[in-house]
Amino acid sequence: VARRSGRGYKSSKSIKATKGFEQTDLE
Repeated sequence: VARRSGRGYKSSKSIKATKGFEQTDLE
């Protein structure tokens, strides 16, 4: 689910997603 969320996050928050995206993938 983390991988899928990461992609969707980029669409919603491109700025915060960039940093949270990588962290979410790790978790």
